[in-house]
Amino acid sequence: QELGAGSNYQTLTAQHDLAVAESMLVSAMTAYQKAKVELDRSVGSTLEATSISLESAKTGIPPNDP
Repeated sequence: QELGAGSNYQTLTAQHDLAVAESMLVSAMTAYQKAKVELDRSVGSTLEATSISLESAKTGIPPNDP
């Protein structure tokens, strides 16, 4: 804008459009993560997806890190 490339209105419109796009991206990423969690829950793979071992939960001893 300082170089005369656009008006104040064009700059504000572009900034608004960017803010809307970033907000939509965050919403989409959130929906994706929720869908992944729901998929894991529905197929019964939540423990594997979150690397939870029933054996380590029973003993209270965490598994060795690779």
